[in-house]
Amino acid sequence: MFEDLRIRLRALFRRRAVEQELEEELRHHLATQVEHYRALGLSQDEAARRARLDFGAVEQVKEECRDARGVRFIEDAWRDLLYGCRSLWRHRVSSAAAIGTLAIGIGVNAGVFAVVDWVLLRPLPYPEARELIRVSSDGPSEAEGLLTYSEVEAFSGVGALGARAAFSQALRVMAGPGVEPSHVVVARVTGDLFATLGVFPALGRGFDRDEIEAGTPVVVLSHALWTNRLSRSPESIGRVLTIDGSPHTIVGVMPPGRWLPREADLWRPLTAPEREDDDRDHVMIARLGAGVSAERATSELEAVGPRVLPDGLRLRVEELQRSDVRGVRETLIALMASAGLILLIACANVGALLGARSADRQGETAIHGALGASRGRLLRRLLTESLLLAAIGGLLGLLLGRWTLHLVVGLAPGSLPRLDEIALDTRVVLVGLVTTFMVSMVAGLGPAVRASRLDLRAVLGLAGSGRTTGRTRSRRVLVVAQTALAIVVTIGAGLLGRSIQNLVRIDHGFTPDRLLAIDLYLQGGYTGDVPQLYRDLIDAAEAVPGVHSAAITLRLPTAVTGPRMPLKIDGSPSREPIVATLRPVTPGYFETLDIPLLDGRLFAISDRREAATVALANSAFVRQVLDGGQALGRRMTSDLVDGGLSIVGVVGDVTPGSASDRPALYVSMEQVPFAGGSLVVRTEGEPGTVLPGLTARVRSVAPSLALDRTHELADLLAEGRAVTRFNALLAAGFAGIALLLAAIGVYGLTAGEVSARWRELGVRLALGASSPRAIWTVLQPGIRALALGVMLGLLLALVVGQWMGSLLHGVSPADPLTLVAVSLTLIVVGLVAASLAALPVLRGDPAATLRQE
Repeated sequence: MFEDLRIRLRALFRRRAVEQELEEELRHHLATQVEHYRALGLSQDEAARRARLDFGAVEQVKEECRDARGVRFIEDAWRDLLYGCRSLWRHRVSSAAAIGTLAIGIGVNAGVFAVVDWVLLRPLPYPEARELIRVSSDGPSEAEGLLTYSEVEAFSGVGALGARAAFSQALRVMAGPGVEPSHVVVARVTGDLFATLGVFPALGRGFDRDEIEAGTPVVVLSHALWTNRLSRSPESIGRVLTIDGSPHTIVGVMPPGRWLPREADLWRPLTAPEREDDDRDHVMIARLGAGVSAERATSELEAVGPRVLPDGLRLRVEELQRSDVRGVRETLIALMASAGLILLIACANVGALLGARSADRQGETAIHGALGASRGRLLRRLLTESLLLAAIGGLLGLLLGRWTLHLVVGLAPGSLPRLDEIALDTRVVLVGLVTTFMVSMVAGLGPAVRASRLDLRAVLGLAGSGRTTGRTRSRRVLVVAQTALAIVVTIGAGLLGRSIQNLVRIDHGFTPDRLLAIDLYLQGGYTGDVPQLYRDLIDAAEAVPGVHSAAITLRLPTAVTGPRMPLKIDGSPSREPIVATLRPVTPGYFETLDIPLLDGRLFAISDRREAATVALANSAFVRQVLDGGQALGRRMTSDLVDGGLSIVGVVGDVTPGSASDRPALYVSMEQVPFAGGSLVVRTEGEPGTVLPGLTARVRSVAPSLALDRTHELADLLAEGRAVTRFNALLAAGFAGIALLLAAIGVYGLTAGEVSARWRELGVRLALGASSPRAIWTVLQPGIRALALGVMLGLLLALVVGQWMGSLLHGVSPADPLTLVAVSLTLIVVGLVAASLAALPVLRGDPAATLRQE
């Protein structure tokens, strides 16, 4: 076996020496045979002739000897590869088009697949991640998906669960020796969270059972917080930090990465008062017990659910990974589908280009067949050329895929899970290589099979002209298909673009431009007179050059939710309390945000704590609570306001991101004090220019406040439409690619038509036909394919548009403007591409064609 392998390798890598040995061996055999006939008395010439007759054809014997070496297949493959390289170089324009098409199709799919793979397909970065489940509530409540502490305790008693834990998160202020006050997201933990996840602190330790049960003030820091705030100091373990003014001891530091909850800066045990509050703000996760199936765990949990959850909520149990991606799953599936359509268009395009090339090379293929090349050999040679095209296109595609991945990640909304983990790794590259091979087979097999089935006699009769008359309908079908797909992708992009326009132009109920907000978190950081602090902060802010006005609000207008206040309206026949959203603000808030006054008056300086409590109602309150009746002067009582309150004005609704406003009452923080909120400032120029001076003034008034969270309200609104913007931008990119590929496809079809009908066109021109008439002859197939593709694409787009309905804002899936504009654009692009391909007709030489005839 080893000797046979040695012989094969020697024949492969020392071919010249082996060929020389074969020549010498054959000469030796001939010389021996000649000597034999000479010994029988024949002349030298007759002996040589008889020896050659006995030996047979020398070249045929050489071929048989080469076949016996067992490396003929490799040698043929190498020759086919060299032939393919020469062929690609001879047809540089069509080869570049095919390679570019493949690079775009494979590159886009590689980048998109990397995102989909990391987010939807790969297990979470925890040991045995498939065993992790999330137990949550499901219903119309604002706190959908969250549980109370008592519900967590009830579900934790289910025997099918192994380790289990729950957490809630809250924004707090952290400070300490050498640490400037700053906002941190605190994860308040009950149960053994780290053991449940299978991830433990890299430095120090986690919480023990006694600390969790007692709510001991100990914390585990995230690696990012430890790096940014404590300079990665190993002496951090045992150090004391204050959270809302309460001391907490650092016991551990987590390894790099984002661990549940992903926004957490630090973890601490849930305290006894937080358990007693029993707020619906807990996320519960669990690991299935040993040998326990997800079905059994779900069944046992569902048996407990009706006894624990209130009416209107039901239990939901699902894999942790699936729950994490619920909000982006549809977006990523749509993204992958769009990339798949691009790849299909690319396959159709390459198939059309290869088909046009094979029609142009029928005479060459027929000559190879006439010289003895078998059908299998012809097929293998043509497929080798397709594989070579795909290999070059695939390599460029993977490079383009890396750029595509960076673009997609850069455009992706921050809500996309595992965004910082996504990379073009070995797994994605392997998928790209497999895709390259499959594309080459799909695109190249059809033209190769047709070329191997040529009628050699018929084709050789036409070979003198260098062009043949063979035509195929398959290229037209491919162009129709890719035109239809391009219409679908482009219409989807147009609809999403219209949605973005509608969201940008929407009336938010206030003017977000040049509005700057600074978070004010006072709990544990300020113990003085809160209303006086607010007055001082507003005065300090308005004294900063470039600031037009300032106010304070408990909740920013970018969110319509807030504290709920039960009310009883005087004179109302209903005995049931009415619930409205409470919005505490300071005087000047409505002027600062440009919220219109519709009736009555705004808050005045005289509306102080000692005066009668007044409120401003929004339009939604008047419509839904007062049934559109008189609002001014209406009195109402609430447990939250001593002595009741009366409505003195009506203001417009706030509708951020097209969200309907809720019935709400605005109260003055001078009369109904609330700690915390945001300082909102309207600037005369760009908000960023006044931020340093504004921060300095605010810090001079309240040095203990954390001022590291600032927002431009226009940016907050943009974040609210980030997913739609992400979809629209990517769809626009896909649409541009689809239009380009469709144009190349129409170009290839027309070029193939010119090639296939070259003799006919030459004869027509020589007999007096006009050039426009000849050009129209070759344009007709492309125009018909375009028209049919546009009609099919419009029908498909109407079907797909119904599925896209949930992604659209203020535009119908059958929007006439979008349908007509996209169709006309694609037709114009296709006609331009077809006209460019038909230009060689003008440069043809009819006389040369007649001479060949």
